Amino acid sequence: MRQLFVLCVLLTLMACVSSGANSVRSNPALKTERSRVDAGKTQVAIGFGYLERNNNEEALKRFERALTFDPKSYDAHTGLGVLFERIGRVEQAETAYRRAVKLGPKRGALRNNLGQFLCRHGQYKDASVEFALALDDPFYPTPAVAAANAGSCARLAGDFEGAERFLRIALQRNPESTEVLLPMAYVLIERNEAFKARAYIQRYEAASLPLTEEFYRLAIRVEKVLGDAANAETYRQRMMQEFPNDESAPADIQKQPTERTQ
Repeated sequence: MRQLFVLCVLLTLMACVSSGANSVRSNPALKTERSRVDAGKTQVAIGFGYLERNNNEEALKRFERALTFDPKSYDAHTGLGVLFERIGRVEQAETAYRRAVKLGPKRGALRNNLGQFLCRHGQYKDASVEFALALDDPFYPTPAVAAANAGSCARLAGDFEGAERFLRIALQRNPESTEVLLPMAYVLIERNEAFKARAYIQRYEAASLPLTEEFYRLAIRVEKVLGDAANAETYRQRMMQEFPNDESAPADIQKQPTERTQ
């Protein structure tokens, strides 16, 4: 009897699995919906490809077409956000980013994207809320990205204590993260902790990362605060050799790429 019961259970489970696998084939409406969602994903992928090639007009057509297939595609709305921001339609960009979040409110990548947008446009307080929500997503594969963005945004807002806290969270989540090193050095020099700032400058240089003009200007500043004129001059000479004609101001924190979730 026990063996018969187990056999019956197995047969029932197999029937359930079989019916689940056949549900799409036996339900034309579900099959059609799946096809439309897949078609939407294809259009989104093509749209982002056009964005990478700076073909904004064709990218717009693809994202709009994706939404005709799947109106709930948060990646299509994300693509529209990137596109509208690129061409200076800030209000439409914000609407698109917020629509993406509304469709996927628990997805950390979407929260991070909105947070980046808000931070770039000076809405620091609202941005910090979005970054915090991104970090609340237990399935977010790159929480260090959101933490790093939150730290950099807090720095722009003048909250150096908060910036350091978030940047340290980023390093805890991903100790190999090199994107955090320069922002952390910026924060520490602002907090009058030049020796610690120098350590992050040295870590960045030791990681064999590209030494930009931003890096050299920050390194010169740190060495001057520490009173090491020789080191400051060495960095200045190296900067002049590598960037002889570039007298632009140092760039701010690097923008993280917009994340897609599909």
